[in-house]
Amino acid sequence: FVVHLFVVLLFTQLPAGVAPQVLASVSLPLLLTFTPATLFLGLLLRDGVHRAETEQALRESEARFRSLLQDIPGVAVQGYGPDGTITFWNAASERLYGFSAEEAIGRKKLDLIIPVRLRESVQQAMRQMFETHQAIPAAELLLMRQDGSEVPVFSSHGFVSHSGVDPE
Repeated sequence: FVVHLFVVLLFTQLPAGVAPQVLASVSLPLLLTFTPATLFLGLLLRDGVHRAETEQALRESEARFRSLLQDIPGVAVQGYGPDGTITFWNAASERLYGFSAEEAIGRKKLDLIIPVRLRESVQQAMRQMFETHQAIPAAELLLMRQDGSEVPVFSSHGFVSHSGVDPE
């Protein structure tokens, strides 16, 4: 408002024959239209800055969480989508199963670590988890390593729904 008022005062410096006409036609619209418009624009800009700060904080939080899951030494964590495609494979999974993250991500969990005898029941449990959003009950299983040997694991699941990684 102060800036717009200053602009109106500047119009008083116009030649005497022009100033009253310009002031009459410009001052009221300037003060009543441009002031709210400027305020609205300021609020939009502030909202944009706030949104950018919030998105940055969210990215940093996700990076910390991903780092925690990646580096936790004693817990193998995998993420996979509804079709069983692996989307996350931490360092403990690499040590336990023998597959590097590069070898595991993008492959089907059923083909990678689930023995043939368990594939049908695991596939059904996964389908139910993604349909109902309820975790698969925890259980002890014998899963497969890269070399074909079996490894006993205590398998526990959590359902996470979002556009990024779905950790198991």
